[in-house]
Amino acid sequence: MRRPTSACAQRTRRSRSAPSTEARVEGRVLVVDDTESKRYLISQSLRMAGMEVVEACDGREALAAMGGQPDVVLLDVRLPDMSGFEVCHRLKTDPVTAAIPVLYVSALMQDAELEERLFEDGADGYVPQPIEPKHLVAQTWALVRMRRAELSRSRERHEARRQREQLVEELESSQGRL
Repeated sequence: MRRPTSACAQRTRRSRSAPSTEARVEGRVLVVDDTESKRYLISQSLRMAGMEVVEACDGREALAAMGGQPDVVLLDVRLPDMSGFEVCHRLKTDPVTAAIPVLYVSALMQDAELEERLFEDGADGYVPQPIEPKHLVAQTWALVRMRRAELSRSRERHEARRQREQLVEELESSQGRL
């Protein structure tokens, strides 16, 4: 196993409310914030609601954590190594992560500024400050359910295509025997 290379990486924690499986019911959320107390508040609120939380304290860690395919990313806009806006832009321009919802979190920007950036960067919303845990959880669960529904529809379409291809092959095979 690879050892963490930075003090920030050493603070990154995983918490699971249940074993992770492909058919998991709980949401998997990546919380990215360099302020440990704010990251803790957000993470604990989501854990108490039954979500699996992965934490990162900078943009580099956030991008590296995307391999775990979170359902939602809660992203501080001011990070020590790159802006949250840049992280969001990278996520939204990568076909592998483009469909993962991103919520901005910022205590330093006004609502109007964040709303404007949502359209520019492709983020899916923002969590106003001060954070109200019940609103945070409600907004996050809504995006988790939306993401899960999209993934389910995608699996159903894939399965329907596979079955159709199988039926076409069987039909062609049976016509060849006649």
